[in-house]
Amino acid sequence: DPSNPYAYLGKAEVYISKKEYQEAVDCLQMTIKKSVALQTVHWHGRRLKGKLHLKLKQYKEAEFELKLFTKREFPENNPNLKWKRDALFDYGQTQLELEDYSAAVDSFQKMMDIEFGNDKISKAKQLRFRGIAKQKAGQNGYKSDLKAAAEAGDKVAIKMLAT
Repeated sequence: DPSNPYAYLGKAEVYISKKEYQEAVDCLQMTIKKSVALQTVHWHGRRLKGKLHLKLKQYKEAEFELKLFTKREFPENNPNLKWKRDALFDYGQTQLELEDYSAAVDSFQKMMDIEFGNDKISKAKQLRFRGIAKQKAGQNGYKSDLKAAAEAGDKVAIKMLAT
């Protein structure tokens, strides 16, 4: 059914599994187009589309989608709420790439303030990225974040501290 947003979402997930990301982005655009902002599928599509734009190094496009998703307030029973941390992490990475360092710090902090989520981002990785953003923004506390990440076993943070 060409008017069913879930069909496009399913097709996008097949493309993602095949690592055909641009085709997946096109399907997710149709998911968004064929749904309304009140539907969970609409926001699921936006989050995935932002993640893929980031993966494709299309940072302005990623910023647009992830900003919309992360600013959205989801009710407790909405499955998108459990993906907010993941989206904030991706948004922070996007802001780093766009050299909006203070905003990246804010995104990483908001992500770390959320206690639960479906993401699999280790605490060490969260600390490392927040530390990098703080350093680039010229803010205090970046060394303590990197040290905490290194103590938690983050190999990149260990290398960063060694240099």
